[in-house]
Amino acid sequence: MFSRLYRLLLVVGLLASACDPYESTPSPTPTAPPTLNTSLWVDFPVVPANHSQAANVVVSDTSGQPIAGANVRGIYHTPNGDQVVVFPNTDASGLTRVPLPLPTVSTSQTITLTVYVSEGGEWGQSVTSFEILP
Repeated sequence: MFSRLYRLLLVVGLLASACDPYESTPSPTPTAPPTLNTSLWVDFPVVPANHSQAANVVVSDTSGQPIAGANVRGIYHTPNGDQVVVFPNTDASGLTRVPLPLPTVSTSQTITLTVYVSEGGEWGQSVTSFEILP
């Protein structure tokens, strides 16, 4: 009995020493915060499905200066699935605009649009949503 208990304690001791609770685990490298100010809005917060809708984006640096030529891509989340939205590059005012196709809906639906902006190694993102009425 004593030798069995002794062996059990020995095994537990070896396992405990192998699992050092003070050993540091490497931390993942955090994603750098956005460096471009990105504003996103749609023309209408609530829109009938038979109406038109457009998304607008304006991009500036952290000092508020507009960024021309920024690449803007979006993900348009609809009841029919996600769609990629490609915007023209931003103009000299940092602005770009694109029409959004509206899905046919039988009940009111909330649509979400997320945009991702990049220019010269800098990046930004923004999210908006709107409601479509049947």
